[in-house]
Amino acid sequence: MTVSTSPPAGWYVDPDGSGGQRYWDGERWTTQRRRDPAAPHSVLTLLSDLSEGFRRLWLRTPPGLRLTLPIALVLILVGAGFYAWSHPQDEDDWSRLPSRLSCQAQNGPKPPPIITVASVTASHPRDDVLALMVRFAGPLPPPPTGAAATGFVGFEQTYSIANNGKKFVELGPQDGTDDLAIRSVAAGNTAEANLRADRDTHARRTAADTVEIYLELTRLKVDHQLIAPELTVASQFNTPSIVTVRYATQVCH
Repeated sequence: MTVSTSPPAGWYVDPDGSGGQRYWDGERWTTQRRRDPAAPHSVLTLLSDLSEGFRRLWLRTPPGLRLTLPIALVLILVGAGFYAWSHPQDEDDWSRLPSRLSCQAQNGPKPPPIITVASVTASHPRDDVLALMVRFAGPLPPPPTGAAATGFVGFEQTYSIANNGKKFVELGPQDGTDDLAIRSVAAGNTAEANLRADRDTHARRTAADTVEIYLELTRLKVDHQLIAPELTVASQFNTPSIVTVRYATQVCH
């Protein structure tokens, strides 16, 4: 009687040196291989197992669904990208607000120190309010006399404020006071041209060398956009006659 010395069927160390196991059917090695269950799990092994699992799941998915899933995924990605591109307001409107504006005088006669802008600080004190504190190199001259309708006498300064390069409001002297009045607003916002000064939209001289400007941007139709202000200060000296001296415009951004 001949006794077989072959090992029983089962999983054994792969003689080909793959590092895994191979199935012995009792007579010969089969093509079935697997990872050694006793071997430690590595990241690459886990990724390989996940990849194999997804592959098998994908092969069991109906052909029609396999065709529509990639198309749906592409449409979702394109839609998400377009939404992000077309909705910059999702970013905090005030995230790019600088704390200080840099000023330069344009071409023209150099303004005297009393009307030369020394610094401009920007802040966001509350809600949708933009605050600009304009400091000059010397004490400002007295407010001009007269009225906007008939013409001012003395140093007259006009403050234009833009956002991202688009002007939205212009301020100028108000008859006989340290307050500034809204002279004009951007086209299409004419209903706001006669805004009365209140706690959220007003401007005035608060110190000998300082003018403070507070603007409620929503009321001035500046909303759902990043805030990057630019201040332009135009200065001139008016005499009782027709003589007017215009100084170089100062731009701060």
